[in-house]
This record gives sequence, structure tokens and C-alpha cells, in this order.
Amino acid sequence: MIENDVYDILTIESCLEKRNALGGVAPQQVAYAVDQAEKRLTARDNSAVKVRSARLTDIDALESMVAYWANLGENLPRSRNELVRDIGSFAVAEHHGEVTGCASLYVYDSGLAEIRSLGVEAGWQGQGRERRLFSTW
Repeated sequence: MIENDVYDILTIESCLEKRNALGGVAPQQVAYAVDQAEKRLTARDNSAVKVRSARLTDIDALESMVAYWANLGENLPRSRNELVRDIGSFAVAEHHGEVTGCASLYVYDSGLAEIRSLGVEAGWQGQGRERRLFSTW
């Protein structure tokens, strides 16, 4: 019978054995990959990253980041005039003088607040800049 011929291939145990044999998605391989990623994250030197209030000299970097994330649909677009007007509500993350992240805090009359225009330059994501930007408020 055909069912008897293919049944072993369709069992969960058979699939897991194949994954173990091939690596990549085997539980041991996944655990190893996670361990290595944690070691790399721990080894990163973020001491050169600082968060500060934005300045008018940061407008080009802010405009670029805000436009990038708005084009991806993650943030609302902001004009250069809006950025200049609201510069006092922005904080930036910088690494060796290069602006690598930004966020704005807008406080409503009702006492509620909204984080706006949060963005981190490509290549600098996942290194804690977003969290550090939040901690400025």
C-alpha cells in the first residue's frame, strides 16, 4: 500500500530527524545562533552613542530619517518647515558626531503625549538607540 510506504516520511519525528541532520533549523543550531547573537550584542561598544536635544544643524539628518520611515509607512511625513518649527521637541542619538536616530515628543493640552518621528538610520537599528531616545523624556 502507498500509505505504508510514505507514512514514516510524514511523521513529526521523521521531520525533526531530517532537520537535525541538515542543521540550520535544528534546535541545537537555533540555540547556537541565539547564543552567538547575544555574544555579539554584548560585545558592542555603545559607549560612543549619546542622546541629546536636536539642533538646527541636525535638520538635514532629521529630514532624511523622517522621510525614509514615512516612505515605508512607519511614520507620518513631516515637512522641513515642520521639523524646523518643532526642533525643540526632538532628541537625536549620535555616534561619533553622526546623527543615527531621532524621536520627537508632542505633548497635548490634555496632558497626553505622543512619540513622533521615531527613526534610526539603516545599519544602526537593533542597538538600543530607540530605547535610549525614549529615556530622554
